[in-house]
Amino acid sequence: MIVPYLHAHGISRINTLSLSHQDQDHLGDARVNLTTFQVDQVLLPAGMTNQPAFLKKIQPYLRKAKVVSVTDRVQPANLPLRVLHPFQPGIGENEDSIALGGQVGPLVLFTAGDFDQAGEKKVLARYPNFRPNLVKFGHHGSKTATNPAVMAEWQPTYGLISAGRKNRYGHPNQEVVEVAAKQKMIVYDTRRQGMLRYVYENYKKGHFQVKSTNDLTNSKTTN
Repeated sequence: MIVPYLHAHGISRINTLSLSHQDQDHLGDARVNLTTFQVDQVLLPAGMTNQPAFLKKIQPYLRKAKVVSVTDRVQPANLPLRVLHPFQPGIGENEDSIALGGQVGPLVLFTAGDFDQAGEKKVLARYPNFRPNLVKFGHHGSKTATNPAVMAEWQPTYGLISAGRKNRYGHPNQEVVEVAAKQKMIVYDTRRQGMLRYVYENYKKGHFQVKSTNDLTNSKTTN
């Protein structure tokens, strides 16, 4: 779905393709993106280039794309966000996920693949002055992520859930929904609202756009 969307907006080049870790649902479209667009650089968590997932699913399709193995001490060039995690090389598992943070229009974003609660606490401890007001819930809204104490400290205004309708994992977990409710977060959910976009101008004002204002989970059709 991402390819026709980008083509419709006249995009033929991707400056940075960030692949948070080695799970199939986070690597699945890498081949399509790498062979369809001109990709300048691909971000991977340090240590993942030694894993079969990289060797089979990414390396054969890189063409001219540069691979950058990142930690929070290795910041890639021309990236508008900061790498906050991993802290050291791993093997590309959930706990090794790339976490990115930084300014998106007037908001400060935190997004981190399938990062877990323990990792979120480590990021908070390492970067105590980082305060995102837009958080993409880790692991598609699984209870393994979205640490209540971290959310209470950050107090984000918005939360994003990326999960398919009627997904077999039951994402998002009710515990995560309750954490968001306790923090009075405004939550946008791809299951209920379809594709989400955040549109902003001059870093001063912005707004969310959704595919549907009706609850898509009540629809008889499936993704």
